[in-house]
Amino acid sequence: MGGQSEAMIRADETLIEGQWASSRGCALRDANCDRILALVQSYLRRLESRGGQGHFFKDPSDGRIWELSHPQHHLPGGGPPRLRQLSSVEVEQYGVVDVETRQ
Repeated sequence: MGGQSEAMIRADETLIEGQWASSRGCALRDANCDRILALVQSYLRRLESRGGQGHFFKDPSDGRIWELSHPQHHLPGGGPPRLRQLSSVEVEQYGVVDVETRQ
């Protein structure tokens, strides 16, 4: 990823899913895997949950809350990453807390 502007999430996106391809017994990441990694490392702001479970992030440009997961549990490490926008109901259910503002 060249810069922060490339890593931003479009307003119409609600799900970014990485995929793995297999080549000679090795898993190869697709561009979405790399994009998700860049987003969580350099762009999105990490949040906490009251239960300490899950990986949650806030988009600083629009305030949307995202969950990072690896939902393919049958694969090593849970499989490729997935970023999913959470609804306000899910944010409340998970007890997501913005540590900077305590909201």
